Amino acid sequence: AKATNDEPARVNGLAQEINSVKNELTSMHRHIDELASARRQIEGLQTALLHEKSQRAAAEAALRSELSSGMQEIQATVTGVATTEVVRQRDALAVLDLCKEVERKVREHAARLHSDIVSIKNPSLQEVTMAGAASAAKETTTAEQDFNAEALLQLDTLEGLDKHASRSSKCTLNTARSPLEKQASRVESL
Repeated sequence: AKATNDEPARVNGLAQEINSVKNELTSMHRHIDELASARRQIEGLQTALLHEKSQRAAAEAALRSELSSGMQEIQATVTGVATTEVVRQRDALAVLDLCKEVERKVREHAARLHSDIVSIKNPSLQEVTMAGAASAAKETTTAEQDFNAEALLQLDTLEGLDKHASRSSKCTLNTARSPLEKQASRVESL
């Protein structure tokens, strides 16, 4: 009779064990489902990361290409500017050399003109002293006419040089011409 009394308790214990195992299995299935869901999420994140990584690599390649292109453009621009500057400096030096040459020629003309003026004045003064006031006036007029013709010829020559010079050399010629014209007017007043 003891065995029969123990049987329902045993059956009850077994039933409770079976329920406990069922609950554990259900809990394990839930965990398995959660793990499978988590695994799918991880795989989705990995796919998204791979996609983002490939996009980043493509963007970096595009930026490198753009940077390289920009650097080549900048280098070409700098080279062009440097070349242009060298040409400008060479042209400026050529103009400066031309101005120096024109200035040298103007100075030579001024020196010759001054020498001519002095040589015209000295003989004229001697003749005035010897020949008297009337003949001196006549000679001075002749000398003035000769000088005026020479001065006009010199000014024409200067203007011819002036046409071939650049703007800066024109400035030099104009500066040099003023003293020549002043000398000419002084001689005319004699």
